[in-house]
Amino acid sequence: MTGTADTPEFSRLIPIDAIGTDGDTRRAIAATSKECAALAVRLGLEGLQGFRAELTIDRMPAGEIWVHGRVCADVVQTCVVTLEPAPGRVDDSFEVRFTTREEPEVQDLVIGPDEEFPPEPLAGDALDIGELSVQQLALALDPYPRRPDAQIPRELLRDPSRDGPFAALAQLRAKEAGGKG
Repeated sequence: MTGTADTPEFSRLIPIDAIGTDGDTRRAIAATSKECAALAVRLGLEGLQGFRAELTIDRMPAGEIWVHGRVCADVVQTCVVTLEPAPGRVDDSFEVRFTTREEPEVQDLVIGPDEEFPPEPLAGDALDIGELSVQQLALALDPYPRRPDAQIPRELLRDPSRDGPFAALAQLRAKEAGGKG
């Protein structure tokens, strides 16, 4: 991380007290070119431009804060086939819940398929929607970016008859059969 633990590359703090309970706390934030360059390094990207987020933040009863948002950016990742630049676009929506209540420490959290994730604990008196947006961008990145024109060289393609868990056994069997004739 290029920023320090106290100052992330793209920090946009909103005091908890400034978050309304009527759902009309809205923010549109955008990264500067310097922030984009620092975030590209942090996220292992070849390039990042036009990173922005639009968020609606709502404070609920019992100390919960809901954030509904969308992150957009033009990214350049490294193609997993050719190792050349692979430009792409991220446009992803998200929803995150936070709690300001002190939660009991949970050792092993098991969440069933029909259960909601518990809200994330929020310490302090402000919510960093910039850092939250960066985290959502990181989750939305293609884990295996590939250029549309990328082709795997033929010599690297697997031959199912030659590869696999029983390939060595088949070769041994062929050698034994050839030696008995």
